[in-house]
Amino acid sequence: MVKSIGDGANTSIWFNDWTTFGAIHRYITYRDLYNERYKIDMSVKEFFDVSNRKWRTAWATKLPVNDVNHNIVLSSDQHDKLMWRSNDGILGKFSVKQAYKDLYSTDIEVPWCKLVWFSKNIPKFAIILWLAIQGRLTTQDKIRKWGSYDLMICPLCFEETDSHEHLFFKCKFSNGLWSKVLEKVQGQQWVNMELLDLIKQLASMYNGNAINSVVRRLCLVTCVYMIWQERNFRLFRDESRSVELIFQIVCETVKNRLSGLNVKKFVVVKKVEETWNVKFDGTGLKV
Repeated sequence: MVKSIGDGANTSIWFNDWTTFGAIHRYITYRDLYNERYKIDMSVKEFFDVSNRKWRTAWATKLPVNDVNHNIVLSSDQHDKLMWRSNDGILGKFSVKQAYKDLYSTDIEVPWCKLVWFSKNIPKFAIILWLAIQGRLTTQDKIRKWGSYDLMICPLCFEETDSHEHLFFKCKFSNGLWSKVLEKVQGQQWVNMELLDLIKQLASMYNGNAINSVVRRLCLVTCVYMIWQERNFRLFRDESRSVELIFQIVCETVKNRLSGLNVKKFVVVKKVEETWNVKFDGTGLKV
């Protein structure tokens, strides 16, 4: 959203996006305002009434304009208007249709998107997996880059540095949990894989509505979430749980999620019922 200037009376000189280079507060600091004795709530009209309608020369190196001394023209017979600038740079009247078109991402879909975003997933679990895949969880090795030199040891195994690569799944604790989950779903071939290699492998498989696909993805996202949760519990609450207890929580979480599905009775569904001790309603649609 941008402001089209008329008389400038209802537009903030600092915080509204009204110039060709965006909101001025991105370039001018509070110290700059103080030095010029300008108010923080000043409007465009007020600013140019006291500045002779010109930018301050002292701001020449801060504002991305060719000539800081050029005059800004206000129209006393027109009011300021709220407008929408499209991705093409065209300024026009705001519309929901155009805003949706501009805000909707047109980026190429990543190959692992269906591992994270699927209807049977748990939203907060999905967010943690999404962050983990991109290496954006706040592990202690990242904090070190901010200047902290505290103990950066993994709170789960106390053997290696706390990092994405270690937590998923080089850590003895997390690998022990992941191994137990894989044994339950007969996925032992993935035991010693690092997270990104595992994601690449799983993304190449069918990730639709088949029951085994749903179970596989639920196990992954739940395991990653529980490892991250346990890591935080130990760091910030001084609480700890055993691999066996967290494994039970993982199984119960997956079971509860599966129990809400409607499926058709196939042999593979029967096997999932036996493995997870869950009873499906056989009158619904195939998942």
